[in-house]
Amino acid sequence: MDFERDSVVHLVWMDVPVVNLSNHVRYFPDGISHFDLVSDNLRLAWLYTRLTLGMLARAPALLRRRAARRTRG
Repeated sequence: MDFERDSVVHLVWMDVPVVNLSNHVRYFPDGISHFDLVSDNLRLAWLYTRLTLGMLARAPALLRRRAARRTRG
């Protein structure tokens, strides 16, 4: 559950361009969910905590990069 979010955020931090693509998803009526209410939510909470702390540590560099883009463009 957390791999995609973590990967996308780290790619954005590395200044990789984001491309949104549509994707067709099918949910079957009798499908089985593998989501675990407690452990998956704890894992996501830990991921968002790590990403928030990482963003705060990277904030000066990210803000400089944003300012440089605004002056160029």
